[in-house]
Order: sequence, then C-alpha cells, then structure tokens
Amino acid sequence: AVLKASYFLSKDVYTEKLANLNDHLERLPNSGWSGVKIMTSGIVCDNPKLLKIFDDNHIAIVADDIAHESRSFSTDAPEDTEGMQALVDQWAKVTCDPIYWDKDSREHTRAKALIRKVRKSGAQGVVFFMMQFCDPEEADYPHLKHDLEIADIPHIRLGIDQQMHKFGQIETSLQAFADVLEIH
Repeated sequence: AVLKASYFLSKDVYTEKLANLNDHLERLPNSGWSGVKIMTSGIVCDNPKLLKIFDDNHIAIVADDIAHESRSFSTDAPEDTEGMQALVDQWAKVTCDPIYWDKDSREHTRAKALIRKVRKSGAQGVVFFMMQFCDPEEADYPHLKHDLEIADIPHIRLGIDQQMHKFGQIETSLQAFADVLEIH
C-alpha cells in the first residue's frame, strides 16, 4: 500500500508521508517475531485476501522480489541525466528480472541474486507467485528451482491471476509450506 500510494500522491506529499512513516517505524520496539519468515517473488502480490493468509498463518514477508514492489526501484535512474533519457538509461541497466531481457540470464544471475537476498534477509524460504500465462516467469522458474534446491532453500510456486477471489488452494499450500519451514 505504501508503494502503491506513490502512484497517486504528488512527490512532495508522498515523500513527507513516507518520512513520517519511517520515523514512526524506527521508534517501534523489535517485534520478536516467532513465526515463519519468507521472501516473495513474482509480478504482483497485493491482494488483501492473499496477504491475510500470511497473517493468519504467522508468515512474515521479510524480503520481496516482486516486480510491482521492490524490484520496481532496484535499479536507480542516473541523477545527472535529464527526464526521459534517465528512464531509458535506468531501463537499460535492469538485470535479474524475467520481464526484461537479460543477456546474462544463462549464467543464472537472477537465482544468485535471489539466494543472496534470502540469506541477507533471514528468510527461511521463497514463495513464487507466478502470474497465469506469463511466459517469461514460467521460463525463468526451472533455473531458479534448480539453483535454490542446490542452495538448500525451500520454495513453493503458486499460480495466481489478478481476478482471483478464492484462495483455498493457495491457503492450504501456504499452511503446508509454513509447516515445512518450521521443521527445516
């Protein structure tokens, strides 16, 4: 919701609100989380019913590789370049993203980046939310699966679409995955 708000508020209002939110979060005590910690990956993961499943099952998202979330600003635009050219330069520097063509994708750069992010964040596993009929993500998954298995990082692949309103199968899968992570 915080990231999505940036699409609808003016930059100055959004920046002020974000700074206030960050100040408030800094003052909060450590939560002492005792549930499962995961990283999410995919294009979008903002459905309130889906996110409630995480809450209900004591699963915390401690890192993400979601295109509509942190992946959208993982590559900086150059500050010394004007307007549209800065966006072009930013776009040309994006790596480790199945939506963009990455000449190094055969070197499993995305898998290596995911593994680093999992380890740095303390996530116990990865939940891949694959958008139905998204060929780039589906083509990318076998490499990711292989490299995550070698790195001994548990993961699960769940198919979603933007029109979903029933999440029974996903809830069951996430409950089982959380149980596996507690044992792992």
